[in-house]
Amino acid sequence: MMNERLKKAVDFIADLTKQLITVSSGIVTVTLLFSKDIFGPKLIAVWAWVFYLASTVFGLWALMTLTGTLAPNDGQPPRDEDFLIGKNVRLPSGLQIITFGVAVVLTIVYVLKAFSGPIPKSDSATPVTVQCNCPSAPSSSINVQYAPSPKSHKAKSGSNTAGGCKQPGKTESQSQQATP
Repeated sequence: MMNERLKKAVDFIADLTKQLITVSSGIVTVTLLFSKDIFGPKLIAVWAWVFYLASTVFGLWALMTLTGTLAPNDGQPPRDEDFLIGKNVRLPSGLQIITFGVAVVLTIVYVLKAFSGPIPKSDSATPVTVQCNCPSAPSSSINVQYAPSPKSHKAKSGSNTAGGCKQPGKTESQSQQATP
C-alpha cells in the first residue's frame, strides 16, 4: 500500500495535469469559435494555439505515464519502496507546464499588440444604396449611400427635404409647412 504522502503527490500531479488540459482545450475552442473576428497579428494567435495544443498532448502523455507507473504491465503490484515518480512522468509533465506558460505569454502578447494598434477596417467596403419613397409625393425619392465608415453617410439628392422626403419645386420652409 502507498503511503499518504505519495498518494497526495500522485493526486496533485494528476489534478494539475487535468486542469491544464481543460484550460488549454477551452482556450483553443473558444478562440477558434471567434477566429473570424480575430484582428491584429494573427501569426501570434496561431502560435499560441499550437502551444496550447502541445500542452494538451503533453498532459495526456503525462496522465498515461502516471497510470503506467501506478499499474505496471508486468503483472506484479508495485511496492512502496519501488515506486518513484521518475522521468517518464516528470518529462511530459514538465513539457506540459512549459508549453502552457509559453502559450499564455503568447496570448498576452497578442492581446497587447491587437488592442494597441489601429482599429481594424471592415472587409465589406461595398456601399449600400437605400431609396426612400414618400407616400405624400409618389414621384419623389431620396437616395442614400451607406458605407461602413461613419463619415460616408450622405444623401445624393440635392433638393430640399422635409421629414426625410423630397418635395419637388418647394423651398425648405414651404416643404416643412406642407408636411403633416
